[in-house]
Amino acid sequence: MMSRLGLRGGLCAVLFSALTVGCVTTPIDIPDTATSTPSLSTANADTANVHAASLRTNRERPRRQISLSPTERDPDRLRRLDPDAVMALIGNPGYIRHEGGAIIWQYMADSCVMDLFWYRTGDGLTLLHYETRSPRLPRQVEAKVCFTDLLTRRTAAIES
Repeated sequence: MMSRLGLRGGLCAVLFSALTVGCVTTPIDIPDTATSTPSLSTANADTANVHAASLRTNRERPRRQISLSPTERDPDRLRRLDPDAVMALIGNPGYIRHEGGAIIWQYMADSCVMDLFWYRTGDGLTLLHYETRSPRLPRQVEAKVCFTDLLTRRTAAIES
């Protein structure tokens, strides 16, 4: 007959194994979604995979300059667009979170992170605020520079 200590030790080993089995990661194939423009309903689904795909494809692409007018580089123009038009312009958000009454879309570029703050209104979702910052240092990044970087990244993804 097994002693109580042996039984407890065996139970602990089984529990430990059961709890840590979820910690094992297996590689998955993430499709490149940088050129697709899903509807708002699909934007909320599996945004971590979209972000991982955009990071992978950004490193593989050479950087190139595109010519944008001052009006095109102005991030305030995002406020006049609906969510589907924003995704068509700068791509899928890499991360979506809900905070209070806001739905926050996060975009990452080489030089910055841009958060778009959407709120429900009578017309659906309306972009009321955006913020930009450095991805590595706790400092602000000029919004026009960040938005231009996102536009450049999206244009390169569409053309490749």
